[in-house]
Amino acid sequence: MELEIYRQTIIKTVSEVREMEIVLNRTAKLYMEALKERKQMINQWMQSVNILRQRDNDIQNGLRV
Repeated sequence: MELEIYRQTIIKTVSEVREMEIVLNRTAKLYMEALKERKQMINQWMQSVNILRQRDNDIQNGLRV
């Protein structure tokens, strides 16, 4: 009887650990996707800033001529 209780406890614990691993893997995947999107957004912003700087420079150069 006591052995069966331990056995059931172990089975339950192993199942809970597997469920947690699945959740953790999904969370890690979502985090990596969000990180990739963030990097892409930062790159896009940097390109936009560079374009605006170039336009400012062109305007300044045009005013000097």
